[in-house]
This record gives sequence, structure tokens and C-alpha cells, in this order.
Amino acid sequence: MIFGKTNTSEFAFGAVCTNKLCGPTRNPWDETRTSGGSSGGSAVTVATGMVPLAQGTDFGGSVRMPASFCGIVGVRPTPGTIAEPDRSLGWSGLATQGVLARSVSDAALMLKAMAGPHPLDPLSQRSLDLAGERPARPRIAASLNLGGSFPVDDVVAEAFENAIAALEEAMGPVSRTEPSMESATGALKTMRAAESFFRSGDFVDAHETELSPSFVWNVRQGRTLTATDYLRADTVRSRVWCDFMRFFDNYDLLVMPTCAVLPFAND
Repeated sequence: MIFGKTNTSEFAFGAVCTNKLCGPTRNPWDETRTSGGSSGGSAVTVATGMVPLAQGTDFGGSVRMPASFCGIVGVRPTPGTIAEPDRSLGWSGLATQGVLARSVSDAALMLKAMAGPHPLDPLSQRSLDLAGERPARPRIAASLNLGGSFPVDDVVAEAFENAIAALEEAMGPVSRTEPSMESATGALKTMRAAESFFRSGDFVDAHETELSPSFVWNVRQGRTLTATDYLRADTVRSRVWCDFMRFFDNYDLLVMPTCAVLPFAND
């Protein structure tokens, strides 16, 4: 049964869960702070016990960030795990459905219920095996910032180091290594901007004064991109994918901070 519609960033686009219709969604642990976006409403309803499970969507962290900020479990599954037959860009795996829950077992239950193929989704040709064979002692790697790919606040870094120490005590040695992320951030920004402009460019041109400046700015980042820009970015994505697949030949898990910062002011 669907309980209701929760608040989200404008057109599910942004790190702060706010819009002109409903205003901001506050963090349940500190009402002066943001719940994170874009699926902030979903995260808050789960964290406060209003619902046991909630759905979200994740393009660049829109499930994982609010889950982290609200202290719950958020899963962005491999694209294609949850079929989306109505997507206009059927072959694009940048965005996907996700789940939010208060425990790993609840998240796994929800994901299992939502997963499955659909003939109208060309990416949904995967089976989900949550009870498959697991190594007796998983090979674990950890990376604070993927080789310096992004800055991490000191308080987050300290919490991460404490968590890794506890993990090593419980499960054995953790290797400090990561796959190559060279040029990956720039490639993601290019592909995100291209898709955003394709989806919403005409809409922004027609309704600019009614929309938030951040949404307009983000969408228009793709206005001047060329096919060459997009394909060059897709080439980087392909290389990064292959690097990660080779990395996971040697490791079963890569542990990282979910967010590089703590919840910020709910402006």
C-alpha cells in the first residue's frame, strides 16, 4: 500500500529538500539542518517512524545523501535492477530507483520486492540474488576520497577512520586502495548536464521565472555541450567501469563515506 507522497527537491534536483510549494524538509535530528536531497521527505518519514520503508530516486546521491544525513539505510542498486519501463532514455543508467529503510534487512526485503525485469526497459535484464554465495572472510578495501577525487571534512574523516578501525577489529585487515577515478568527476558532470538539458531545457526556457535559480543554472549547464563532449565523457565512464570491474576481481567490498560533509543549514 502506498502511504503518500513525500517532499522532494524541485524536480528531484538538488542537495537540499525544498521547493516553493512545500518549503524545506528539516532534519529529524536537528531541525536547523537539512534532511538532504533530493529524496529528503522519504528519508525523514523512515527515520521518524512514519513509515517502515520508502522509495527514492538517485541520480547523483539523491537516495544515499538523505539516508546518510537522517541516519538510516539507503540503497542505490545497479541500474536495471529495478525496471523503469517509462524512461524516455531507456539505455541511460545514470539515474535509478532506490530504497530507504531503518535496517539493512528491511532494505534488502524492499529491494527484492521491487527488483525484476521488464520487456520495455532494455537495462532490466538482471536477476537479483541477495542470498548468493558469500566468502567466509570478504576482501575489504577502504578509501576516504577515491585518491583525492573530492575533499572530505575533517569531522567526517575522523568518523570514517574510527569506523574502519572497528571494521578491522570485527572482520580483519582492510586494504587502503581504490580503483582509478581519473577524469571521472568531469565526465559525470558532462553527462548529467547533457541529460538534464535534454529533459528540461525547453521547460526552463518557458518557465524560468517560476523556477529556482539553482535548477535553472543546473539545467543550462548542458546548453553548449556537443555530441563530441558527450561521447568523450562516455568513453571515460567506460574506462572507469572497467577499472572498477578489475578492482573487484581482488576485493569484495569498497568502503567509503557516504557524504563528504555533515548536514548543513536548512536554507
